[in-house]
Amino acid sequence: MVQVVWFKRDLRVHDHARLTLASVRGPIIAIYVYEPAVITAPDYATQHLGFINESLTELDAALRILGCRLHRLRGDMISIIDQLFIAAPFSSLWSHEETGNAITFARE
Repeated sequence: MVQVVWFKRDLRVHDHARLTLASVRGPIIAIYVYEPAVITAPDYATQHLGFINESLTELDAALRILGCRLHRLRGDMISIIDQLFIAAPFSSLWSHEETGNAITFARE
């Protein structure tokens, strides 16, 4: 069954525990979600977005070597998960526990 790996802050392939665990259970759909509530928050700077986009490009290249690709999505995380499940039913959603700001911590 399909496994979804949600990349948030740990934007790497090497030594990524959740990616490793998911990959032994089935094919991977790797996602990064640009959440409007997060990227418009007062504590979010444009420099963050630039750094994240550079990191996501590198992450996508590393995932492609492993036979996967990164899907960059935009929207509310709950809506994204609902839409993704309809399009590609999955058995598990893998991610690291959030250590970001109050918005992302509350969402967890």
